[in-house]
Amino acid sequence: MALLKIQGCFPAPGTYRIHVCDQCGQCAQVCPAEAISIENGIYIIDENECTACMICVAECPHGVLMAHPRLEMPAKCNLCAQCVSLCPRQALVLIDDERQPTHHVV
Repeated sequence: MALLKIQGCFPAPGTYRIHVCDQCGQCAQVCPAEAISIENGIYIIDENECTACMICVAECPHGVLMAHPRLEMPAKCNLCAQCVSLCPRQALVLIDDERQPTHHVV
């Protein structure tokens, strides 16, 4: 259920890139139901207000807001950092004080 995107960079340099929501707010700007608001610097989708129109998914400039197959509404990273603690290869680490997951070479 991790809400990040992993991009393989092959054949060269043969690494992976991890893309996460950078909290740019584009999703909130385009939401016709005004169901996305900022709380403590993090954009959160209000499940009660969201109409699942998926406009925010189409407009996400980083392609990380997604229509998750297990959910009826769009989903995005809320910087909970569970992906970091659950990664079986410890390939994700937190950087800065912003709780932004990133990767490191394993």
